[in-house]
Amino acid sequence: MFRRIALITLASVALSAAPALAGGSTVTGTIDVAPSIASQLRYGDTVYFSTTVTGRLASKSKVYVTVVCTQDGRLVYQWSAARDLGFPLVDQAGAGLDWRGGAASCEATLVYKVPDGRSYAYYWLDQTTFAVAG
Repeated sequence: MFRRIALITLASVALSAAPALAGGSTVTGTIDVAPSIASQLRYGDTVYFSTTVTGRLASKSKVYVTVVCTQDGRLVYQWSAARDLGFPLVDQAGAGLDWRGGAASCEATLVYKVPDGRSYAYYWLDQTTFAVAG
């Protein structure tokens, strides 16, 4: 149940990706798969992203990337990390997801996380899609 909700949530908010207004400053961003590997990604590779963020970030805020991959509509990969890190496209043993290889459709979302009292506000700045070969 949780996996399906996470995928639906990411898909629905992706439609509303827009500049974030936090702390009186507009923050915008872009994300693309690193050009040198975009056309040749395979299961087992590590994907990197080229990102830009403009505007003044709020105090204690974070910008990161979330990657979600599916096979035949089934969630097989979900990982969030700093935008300068690589994402290993492999099975995540123990995470409740099962990706034993094969082609997958993926999307990467650039997320801006801003403290909002005792919780956080999340802004989706941009999104890109990519394919992973089997």
